[in-house]
Amino acid sequence: MATNYSIDLKAGFPQCAFNSQTGQFEQTWVYIITQTGPTQGSEISDFEIQLCDNHEVLSVSKNGNVVPISDASTLNIKVFYPPNGNASCLFQSGQNIRVIKWEGLSNADVQPNTDPDVGQYDFTLAGCYEIGSINAAIKGGPDCDPRTIQGPTCTQTTPPTPRGIDFSNITDIDITE
Repeated sequence: MATNYSIDLKAGFPQCAFNSQTGQFEQTWVYIITQTGPTQGSEISDFEIQLCDNHEVLSVSKNGNVVPISDASTLNIKVFYPPNGNASCLFQSGQNIRVIKWEGLSNADVQPNTDPDVGQYDFTLAGCYEIGSINAAIKGGPDCDPRTIQGPTCTQTTPPTPRGIDFSNITDIDITE
């Protein structure tokens, strides 16, 4: 079993904000995986989080490298319904479980590391969701280490009220007196 790893929601996350380019609210979830001691058994190979059917994943990242969901396979990430227990540690017979899975990991992909982006795993959803207990797992070799973490529930929440003016998309401005 891949023990001695922690999965923590990064401080300040999730963040839900209006994206003026897409015209919708989007919520980003950032997790940090840390090796907390000597690996017992096989080192980490996969990281999985259970998603809801209504979660539309827009983008994903591994170690700070963000890509649209259409390019997730370039980072060995997939969102899918696992057909069996070999495909996912979160598979439950008779249930249609949806999973986001980061594959091909090693201890080089977790904290502690001199690069602060290493060990960071993100995904962005369309809409804003309540935070609650969800299923996750770390896999090491053939062994699964399932656990419960804080993540997006299936319940959408009211987006935050926009405050002020969003200047993030301004690229060129002339200031005159």
